Amino acid sequence: MMDALFHLAEGDDRTASRLAEGVLQGSGPGRIEAAVTLVEAAFRSDRHVDPGLPSMLEAFLVEARGTGQVPALRRARVLALAMTGDYRNAFAGIGDQPETFSDLWSLARADMPDDVFLEEAARFAQARPAMDPELVEEIAARLFGLGFPDLALSWLSPVGRDGPAETRLLAAQALVALRDAPAAMTLLEGLDGPEAEVLRARATVQLGDLQTAAEALVRAGDEAGGQRTVTWTRNWSLVATEGPETWREAADLVAGDRDEPPPGPIARGTALVEESAEARARIEGLLGTLAPPVPSQ
Repeated sequence: MMDALFHLAEGDDRTASRLAEGVLQGSGPGRIEAAVTLVEAAFRSDRHVDPGLPSMLEAFLVEARGTGQVPALRRARVLALAMTGDYRNAFAGIGDQPETFSDLWSLARADMPDDVFLEEAARFAQARPAMDPELVEEIAARLFGLGFPDLALSWLSPVGRDGPAETRLLAAQALVALRDAPAAMTLLEGLDGPEAEVLRARATVQLGDLQTAAEALVRAGDEAGGQRTVTWTRNWSLVATEGPETWREAADLVAGDRDEPPPGPIARGTALVEESAEARARIEGLLGTLAPPVPSQ
């Protein structure tokens, strides 16, 4: 086993695994250490172990009860369960192993089935051992993608204006989904780029400032979205100049300069009625096709 442990320490996981496998298949001493080495080598390389290894590790735990080998065996069993797809039992066995917690989530973040992922993410949303911030962000992003912005925000919190830009953007996205526009705008302060501008537009729509939201969308490169949002302002003078082409003529009938009216009160009255009816018909037709100013998520 000394050779296997040496190669593991040197980062040669393949050789360490091969040597440990030979010890494990034998009947001599060192089988417990060999099983643990197999798990650690797999975790650091291809993350695949034999499906029977967790059961073997469980038997070794009984055999090693009361010895100093128990902590390494418990960690190995948790990781082996995860690497064989049994995430529910892996998390059930994590216990007080803070040093293994982050490694378990590094396996679970992408591969764990949604139902188990949500159960465990909810269980540890408020309190958990320290974890790598990038891993936390990946878990929060998956939670948001599954439609749980509240859980995503719990995993990310606390997030301040001095936090990493990517973390602030994800937290702002969750806040917008939760319709907490003021908090989202605070996190977006000082952030540039298309993603920040789109989030700023969504938050601004929630705050009722559609014209500013339209400007933010244009800055983000979404000119069509900006023009569409302009129509929601119902500011027909603005729509006539900044709205979609299909809206401009109708908006101009309402707000634009008109030709010199015909002479005589009856003729002028008739012309105004006709213009009003035409404008109303066009606007009503266009309103029926109007999409929301900007998606909520």
